[in-house]
Amino acid sequence: MSLRGEVRVMSRPKLKGNRVREVLPDSGFTPSGPVSTTEGTGSEATATPVSQTPWLTPKEAAQRARCGVKTVYREVTAARLRAARVGGRRELRIKPEWVDEWLIATTTPIEVAA
Repeated sequence: MSLRGEVRVMSRPKLKGNRVREVLPDSGFTPSGPVSTTEGTGSEATATPVSQTPWLTPKEAAQRARCGVKTVYREVTAARLRAARVGGRRELRIKPEWVDEWLIATTTPIEVAA
């Protein structure tokens, strides 16, 4: 008995669609950002944050300062921007006041000709 030409490759069956969505009910979770829910219907629906916390993630701090996330990490490492480490080395939380203080401290005065 020869096995040439009779070799079968076993593979997993392909799943159609996103099985997680089919199993779990819609809980309002959006994977791209903080958990939010929508209130109202139609055109008057507005997204509201679920938790009101005074702490910002590095991405939110970068949006507040209108800079890149790498800049936030670099400034925290250089001790020019205050931050609290909550977990691993890249788990930072920053208060909005600290971002504002950092921006004010790093501004350069510009002389305007009168």
